[in-house]
Amino acid sequence: MIKDLLTGLDAKNELVEWRCRSTESLIDSFKESDWKRIFSDISDIHGLEKLLSYDCGQCYVSYNLKTNKPFGFIYAYIEDEKNLKVSLHGGGWISGNTLLNYNAYILLIDTMLENGIKVRTACELDNDIAMRFNRSIGFIKYYSSKNYHYLWISRERLHKSEIYKRINKKLKKEQAENPIKSRHNFKTH
Repeated sequence: MIKDLLTGLDAKNELVEWRCRSTESLIDSFKESDWKRIFSDISDIHGLEKLLSYDCGQCYVSYNLKTNKPFGFIYAYIEDEKNLKVSLHGGGWISGNTLLNYNAYILLIDTMLENGIKVRTACELDNDIAMRFNRSIGFIKYYSSKNYHYLWISRERLHKSEIYKRINKKLKKEQAENPIKSRHNFKTH
């Protein structure tokens, strides 16, 4: 059930589109040390292609619609199928366009939450950049272990974040002018 939800998500706006990963190779997109921060239990990054293809989640690739080039990925690992919980792991490889990265991440999270999927993530204790990024859009810590902070987000918290409001200001104006146009939809297969 949740796998069908994840596969059927349609997250797209005028700047970004999330696509289910098909043939994109992501291995060369990050240095080995960065991969190990994203997936801490990976000892050999060459096994990542297999991991990203496992049936225990869904891997998405974000595309810049102006260039039609990929710039990031998210792996939504299914934590709890019955309660529709996923844990997100990922990152972007094009620096210098922080708003595009925020736009993409917020778009996918909002689409998941809108479809009843509960969203969590985790950050290494010393990964201040990831922690600030996640907290700025509304994630809050629910648990800390020896090595990680575990975070969750609600749609209400996401929509109250300043970065969400900033990114969606233009979109809200367009939607008010044309209420039929939708930012993201869920389509069934």
